[in-house]
This record gives sequence, C-alpha cells and structure tokens, in this order.
Amino acid sequence: APEIETSRKLPPEEALPLLRQWIAAGVARSVDLYDDENAGVIDEFVPLYRLAEENGLKLKAHAGELCGPSRVRESVEKLNLHAVQHGVRAIESPEVADLLAERGTLLHICPTSNYSLGVCDSLESHPARRLHQRGVKLTVNSDDFTLFGAGVSDELLNLSVMGFSPEEIVEIVEHGLREGR
Repeated sequence: APEIETSRKLPPEEALPLLRQWIAAGVARSVDLYDDENAGVIDEFVPLYRLAEENGLKLKAHAGELCGPSRVRESVEKLNLHAVQHGVRAIESPEVADLLAERGTLLHICPTSNYSLGVCDSLESHPARRLHQRGVKLTVNSDDFTLFGAGVSDELLNLSVMGFSPEEIVEIVEHGLREGR
C-alpha cells in the first residue's frame, strides 16, 4: 500500500491540508517524515502525526542515520512512532536503545546505506547486532537502489556478514512481514 511521505522541509501548515486529502483517498497505510534528519522542528509535525494516528495509519519517520540518538528519542516520543527508518545511531545511547526495545519500536535498517554514509566502518561493525542484543526489533530494507546499489536480497545477505545467525535473520524477516507494512 502507498505510504504518505512528508518532507521535513515542507512547512507543516502546508503539509496538513495535503495529508487530509491523502488520508481521505483511503489507500495509504502509513506516514513517514523524511529528508534531512536535522531539518524541521519535530513539535511542528505533531498535529500531522496525531491526524494520521486518529485515522489508523502506521507512524514512521527517518531519524538516527545521520543524526544522533537524541533525535531518535525526540521523534519516537513526540510523534508516537511505530517505526523509525534507520535509527541505528540509537545504540550511542543505551537509554534510547532501551526505550526502543521497551516500546517495541521497529527499526527499518539499511546496512549498505549506513555503511556508505559512514555510520559504521564496515558491515561487521554495523550497530544492528548490538541493537538486536538489547532487544530492539529490526527489519532490513533497501535504501535508494540507484544510489546505493543494494536490494533487499543483498541486505538480507549482509545480515550474515554482520554476525546474525540464520535463525535471527528469519526473526528479522518475520518482523518485516508482521509489523513492517
């Protein structure tokens, strides 16, 4: 199903009437706040997320790939997120990683993107393994195939390079099938 994507650079007062129209169309299952993770004031997007929540949409936002764990916490708590696109820098704060685990907030990780953008020095040192050990739910996804050249199958194979067992990889796939929609 389509996802309603809102740029952090679009003023929320301009996005709100558009969001109402998209919700009225009845085809979207989720809403996502994307673009430069440091752009925009999260508080200003809260009304959009409350509207989406009232209409039963899954709530997602990009955070924690280029920005640190405080932006992940702020996004999760203020927007009441079900899922965070990336979120891997949450590992830099044990408290934020534990918050994600306690809330059951899903992280949609994209290892190739994270490595390419310098979030980790290698796939072997990717933070997903440590997040998983703290009880954070993960799915694996691709991120802009034309830019990073990796599809979901590639990212699934990367999980084994990152130290995940076949059973853990199945668990991650099941999170995606069950909760990642």
